[in-house]
Amino acid sequence: MYRLAAVIAEAPHTLHLTFTDGATVTADVSSLLTGGGVFAPLEDSAFFEGVAVGMRGRSLGWPDELDLSTSHLTSR
Repeated sequence: MYRLAAVIAEAPHTLHLTFTDGATVTADVSSLLTGGGVFAPLEDSAFFEGVAVGMRGRSLGWPDELDLSTSHLTSR
């Protein structure tokens, strides 16, 4: 299984993912924000841009322990 190597956030709610095999995925995560909930902080663009590759390249993470598995963004 290839792992996430890099992530770049782009306003308003787009993530550009690069995997260790060189494959790239562009993901619009705006659907996660409907109805508030745990992902509501991602509506703040400064917070959203704080995304980083998570542990072992299998997730994305933001401050305050908010994380998202890459399996929710791609079928890799």
